[in-house]
Amino acid sequence: MLKKKYLKQITIDSSFKCTLECPRCRRQSYRKAGIPPGGKYGTDLTLKNFKKLLDYFQYFNFCGQVSDSIFNPHLIDMLKMIYKEGKSAGVATAATSKKHDEAWYKKAFEAHPKARWIFGIDGLPDESCMYRINQDGEFLFEMAKLCAKMCRKSV
Repeated sequence: MLKKKYLKQITIDSSFKCTLECPRCRRQSYRKAGIPPGGKYGTDLTLKNFKKLLDYFQYFNFCGQVSDSIFNPHLIDMLKMIYKEGKSAGVATAATSKKHDEAWYKKAFEAHPKARWIFGIDGLPDESCMYRINQDGEFLFEMAKLCAKMCRKSV
């Protein structure tokens, strides 16, 4: 039986950016068609528009169907807002970048310590980049371990 709070949930692809070049990702079909990912076809979810969602939904699932959740510049603020309202969140991520260092992840984990994080690491950390091209799987694995220490849930 579903818990009532999960009946009002939303899955959000909150950005249009990703550093990965996974061969089976929909982003690759855009590249092959000569359409730059993002560009005139994508934007980041703004805090103003997120606040409209916050008033209605109880569970927020930040996923990356065409992007990666960590690249929305407001993700940490959104997680803080969700936590402050006593609502639930989940974050799925597979990408890595120099901008998102350990300090950034600590802030994100602290923003909503009960959020459920899912880390897309395919295989052993040092082999994940074979599919998740441009991923630093070893770093992301370390962030998953950090999340396991700091957060209530991580996968």
